[in-house]
Amino acid sequence: EAVAQGFELELGRLGQSECYFLSLPRELEAKRDFMAKFLSDVGMVPTIPEGGYFMVADWSALGYCCITGDTACISDNKVNLEQETDELKDYRFTKWMSKNVKLQGIPPSAFYSEPHKHLVETSVRYCFIKTDEKLQQAADILQKWKASA
Repeated sequence: EAVAQGFELELGRLGQSECYFLSLPRELEAKRDFMAKFLSDVGMVPTIPEGGYFMVADWSALGYCCITGDTACISDNKVNLEQETDELKDYRFTKWMSKNVKLQGIPPSAFYSEPHKHLVETSVRYCFIKTDEKLQQAADILQKWKASA
């Protein structure tokens, strides 16, 4: 019944600026665009969603090292996945970022079947339905990390 009451209330507000169904998309679009910008600014390539409140970004342009002797292992790489033991690269990346940069992402391969997990091995999923302060904090964390190279 509580859900029905909420819908009834919002139906009465339909077409007005305080209507949840109108205000939420506007709010999320601004947050989405802000996140896309700060991810791009540090070298990730975000995929801009047309709905929802998650964004996937490709982090491969950051440069990374997976195992000793890896051809991608260059001394100035900022992302060193050697210490992470997970089989999947996106899991290693999200754990490395959590430990070293203090920014939590979601490994998108968790949502893929086994034969397709490789499609997102250099991707990370971030949620942008956060307060503006939290999004700014995430942007600041990434900018500080980028500047430390």
